[in-house]
Amino acid sequence: MSATVTAAQTATSALATPVAAPASAVPVAGGAGDGSAIRIVEPPFQSPQTWAYLPAQLAVKVGTKVSWANSGAAAHTVTADQSGLFDSGSIDPKASFTFSFSSPGTFAYHCTFHPWMKATVSVSP
Repeated sequence: MSATVTAAQTATSALATPVAAPASAVPVAGGAGDGSAIRIVEPPFQSPQTWAYLPAQLAVKVGTKVSWANSGAAAHTVTADQSGLFDSGSIDPKASFTFSFSSPGTFAYHCTFHPWMKATVSVSP
Protein backbone atom coordinates (compact mmCIF):
# COMPACT_ATOMS: atom_id res chain seq x y z
CA MET A 1 0.00 0.00 0.00
CA SER A 2 1.30 3.42 -0.81
CA ALA A 3 0.22 6.94 -0.14
CA THR A 4 1.46 10.28 -1.32
CA VAL A 5 2.29 13.34 0.73
CA THR A 6 0.65 16.32 -0.95
CA ALA A 7 1.97 19.02 1.33
CA ALA A 8 4.22 19.33 4.30
CA GLN A 9 3.34 21.24 7.43
CA THR A 10 1.51 24.49 6.71
CA ALA A 11 0.62 27.28 9.09
CA THR A 12 -2.99 28.14 9.73
CA SER A 13 -4.23 31.38 11.22
CA ALA A 14 -7.36 30.30 13.08
CA LEU A 15 -8.87 27.00 14.13
CA ALA A 16 -12.39 26.10 15.19
CA THR A 17 -13.19 25.37 18.81
CA PRO A 18 -13.05 21.59 19.32
CA VAL A 19 -16.36 19.77 19.68
CA ALA A 20 -16.32 16.13 20.78
CA ALA A 21 -17.94 13.70 18.36
CA PRO A 22 -19.68 10.55 19.57
CA ALA A 23 -17.24 7.62 19.68
CA SER A 24 -19.40 5.67 17.24
CA ALA A 25 -19.41 8.42 14.61
CA VAL A 26 -17.21 7.75 11.59
CA PRO A 27 -17.26 10.78 9.30
CA VAL A 28 -17.06 9.96 5.61
CA ALA A 29 -15.43 12.21 3.04
CA GLY A 30 -16.32 12.21 -0.63
CA GLY A 31 -14.40 11.29 -3.76
CA ALA A 32 -11.01 12.10 -5.18
CA GLY A 33 -9.97 15.68 -4.70
CA ASP A 34 -12.34 16.25 -1.78
CA GLY A 35 -10.78 17.13 1.55
CA SER A 36 -11.44 16.07 5.07
CA ALA A 37 -10.25 17.50 8.38
CA ILE A 38 -9.09 15.97 11.64
CA ARG A 39 -8.40 18.14 14.68
CA ILE A 40 -5.68 17.46 17.20
CA VAL A 41 -7.26 18.55 20.47
CA GLU A 42 -6.15 19.10 24.04
CA PRO A 43 -9.28 19.56 26.20
CA PRO A 44 -8.70 22.48 28.61
CA PHE A 45 -8.12 21.75 32.29
CA GLN A 46 -7.84 18.00 31.66
CA SER A 47 -5.00 15.51 31.79
CA PRO A 48 -2.80 15.09 28.70
CA GLN A 49 -4.18 11.54 28.59
CA THR A 50 -7.39 13.09 27.15
CA TRP A 51 -5.56 14.59 24.15
CA ALA A 52 -6.82 13.04 20.93
CA TYR A 53 -7.41 13.18 17.21
CA LEU A 54 -11.04 14.08 16.43
CA PRO A 55 -12.54 12.14 14.83
CA ALA A 56 -10.57 9.08 15.91
CA GLN A 57 -11.95 7.14 12.92
CA LEU A 58 -12.37 8.65 9.48
CA ALA A 59 -13.59 6.96 6.28
CA VAL A 60 -12.50 8.47 2.95
CA LYS A 61 -12.16 7.51 -0.70
CA VAL A 62 -8.86 7.05 -2.55
CA GLY A 63 -7.47 10.45 -3.54
CA THR A 64 -8.96 12.32 -0.59
CA LYS A 65 -6.73 14.93 1.01
CA VAL A 66 -6.87 14.63 4.79
CA SER A 67 -5.66 17.55 6.91
CA TRP A 68 -4.73 17.39 10.58
CA ALA A 69 -4.89 20.75 12.38
CA ASN A 70 -3.16 21.21 15.73
CA SER A 71 -5.52 23.25 17.90
CA GLY A 72 -3.54 22.55 21.08
CA ALA A 73 -0.65 24.27 22.83
CA ALA A 74 1.88 21.42 22.40
CA ALA A 75 3.54 20.05 19.27
CA HIS A 76 2.19 16.73 17.93
CA THR A 77 2.86 14.32 15.06
CA VAL A 78 0.75 12.28 12.66
CA THR A 79 2.83 9.12 12.22
CA ALA A 80 1.64 5.97 10.46
CA ASP A 81 1.92 2.77 12.49
CA GLN A 82 3.19 1.14 9.26
CA SER A 83 6.79 2.33 9.15
CA GLY A 84 7.58 4.83 6.42
CA LEU A 85 4.03 5.25 5.09
CA PHE A 86 3.60 8.83 6.30
CA ASP A 87 5.02 11.03 9.05
CA SER A 88 4.23 14.68 9.55
CA GLY A 89 7.22 15.45 11.70
CA SER A 90 6.51 17.94 14.47
CA ILE A 91 3.28 19.90 13.93
CA ASP A 92 3.50 23.10 15.97
CA PRO A 93 0.44 24.65 17.64
CA LYS A 94 -1.85 26.36 15.10
CA ALA A 95 -0.18 24.49 12.21
CA SER A 96 -1.44 21.63 10.04
CA PHE A 97 -0.35 18.64 7.96
CA THR A 98 -2.04 17.36 4.79
CA PHE A 99 -1.75 13.89 3.26
CA SER A 100 -3.43 12.32 0.23
CA PHE A 101 -4.28 8.61 0.39
CA SER A 102 -3.57 6.94 -2.97
CA SER A 103 -4.59 3.35 -2.18
CA PRO A 104 -7.36 1.61 -0.23
CA GLY A 105 -6.83 0.16 3.23
CA THR A 106 -7.08 0.99 6.90
CA PHE A 107 -4.23 3.14 8.13
CA ALA A 108 -3.57 3.41 11.85
CA TYR A 109 -1.51 6.33 13.13
CA HIS A 110 -0.33 7.88 16.38
CA CYS A 111 1.53 10.84 17.89
CA THR A 112 5.17 9.96 18.55
CA PHE A 113 5.34 12.54 21.36
CA HIS A 114 2.13 11.29 23.03
CA PRO A 115 1.79 7.56 22.19
CA TRP A 116 -1.67 7.21 23.75
CA MET A 117 -3.01 9.42 20.94
CA LYS A 118 -4.16 6.94 18.26
CA ALA A 119 -6.60 6.97 15.36
CA THR A 120 -7.35 5.39 11.95
CA VAL A 121 -8.25 6.43 8.44
CA SER A 122 -10.13 3.86 6.34
CA VAL A 123 -9.70 4.40 2.61
CA SER A 124 -12.08 2.82 0.12
CA PRO A 125 -11.76 2.64 -3.70
